[in-house]
Amino acid sequence: MKVVKSLLLGSAAGFAVAGAHAADLPVKAKPVEYVKVCSLYGAGYYYIPGTDTCIKVGGYMRMEYQWNASGGFAFLGSALGVGAGLDDRKDTPNLTSRARASMSFDVRTQTEYGTLRSYIRGTAQVNTPTDPAGGAPFYDRGFVQFAGFTAGKTQSYFDSPFAASGLFSYYAPFFEHTTIAQGINVLAYTATLPNGFSATISLEDTSNNGRRHPVVNASIANQFGIGAATPVTSAAGQRLPDVVANLRVDQTWGSAQIMAALHDASASYYSGTGFGCSGPAITAGTAPLVSCGHPSDIFGWAVGAGVLALVPWFPGDQFGIGGTYAVGAVGYTTYFFNPGTVYSGNTVGFGFGTDGVYVNGSQVELTTSWQVQAGYQHRWTPTLATSIYGGYLAVQYNGTAQGYLCGTAAIAGANLNAGTTVLTNNCSPNFAIWEIGSRTQWNPVPNLDVGIDIMYSKFVTGFGGSTLLLPAVGARPTGIYTATDQDVWSGIFRMQRNFWP
Repeated sequence: MKVVKSLLLGSAAGFAVAGAHAADLPVKAKPVEYVKVCSLYGAGYYYIPGTDTCIKVGGYMRMEYQWNASGGFAFLGSALGVGAGLDDRKDTPNLTSRARASMSFDVRTQTEYGTLRSYIRGTAQVNTPTDPAGGAPFYDRGFVQFAGFTAGKTQSYFDSPFAASGLFSYYAPFFEHTTIAQGINVLAYTATLPNGFSATISLEDTSNNGRRHPVVNASIANQFGIGAATPVTSAAGQRLPDVVANLRVDQTWGSAQIMAALHDASASYYSGTGFGCSGPAITAGTAPLVSCGHPSDIFGWAVGAGVLALVPWFPGDQFGIGGTYAVGAVGYTTYFFNPGTVYSGNTVGFGFGTDGVYVNGSQVELTTSWQVQAGYQHRWTPTLATSIYGGYLAVQYNGTAQGYLCGTAAIAGANLNAGTTVLTNNCSPNFAIWEIGSRTQWNPVPNLDVGIDIMYSKFVTGFGGSTLLLPAVGARPTGIYTATDQDVWSGIFRMQRNFWP
């Protein structure tokens, strides 16, 4: 019995020791799932762990100082220049600055219908003196692409390769309203064609991005806006998106595009007794107002073309040219821009970009505008480049529209800004702007831009020679001003760090 007991105790002890040794042995770890490079779409993409979806994170940080400019515009077009003055010591600071940080996410997945892509880019900035000290956030891109469709906020498909490049200047151009900075809401389809060609048709919402300019009812007091920043609009509310189409080619030498747009330039209502807009008050026991009359619906249009190309005889050099012609669609030729009233000393310049003009009982007279711009960039060394660029914009009203805006009743004060008195009259709402500039940029290391951009802008008013008694604007007192052309030199210094756009 003692022998059996000893065998059992020894076996138990042996199992215990064996168990202890087994516990001390290393256990095979679960495989670690490292982030893997995704080479399907180019540099910078990685697989999201556990998925077949690739993502690239990008962005930039920018700091710039602006002299006689604000928000990338020379003072002839900035919010600070309009209605304040090129030399106003209180309302128009000569020096402004902008700090901006942007981050983007590009997410792509392969499907049986092709690449499913979603892209978003958000930005925060402090643009002095208009933005709050804590910054003003916004996003300029947020779209989905699938099976040829693009839906969301991106660049307009009217933007030509030249206008959309931002290659030659730090300024937001006054010409060919590019949507590169803020984006636009679109629903588009792009067909990919052989040899680098593509064709797109796009429905674009223009209600809040400057492509819809005022439609002025010159019968209403204080509509035209002499002495104010911009005319008062009597445009109809947006009922249809703009229809944009383009044909584009992208090859090793560069890109080229032709494009067209159809734009709703309809007015809202006539005003005053006899035009269906007066009636008994809407109170208990009374009849409602009758429907207002209005001009017939009317559409404006724009056509354009642009090229951005490499220069074969100077490696690294690039050349671009673009132009647009529009009738009743001024927003396709000028970028968020109504020069309005620009003061300098005791002189003032006027010009108003409207889609159309009408009076009670008439139809809308559409405004014609056109622009052309070009640029060339020469690369002195792999890290140093200089560009030269320029452009011209003209906004023109036909004889009927000029009669509505400059007729006896109108120029006597019927549709001028309150407090304005015309002393001598040389009324023409036509105006033009031309600009020329040069930028030099140094890239001491890859993806770091350090540069300075100097530009001269001139605004040519159609009111030259008129004298007016204008009301006070900000710190500028009431006084007699002579209408003349206006010009300004401006400059931007920029430092920007880019990473994976």
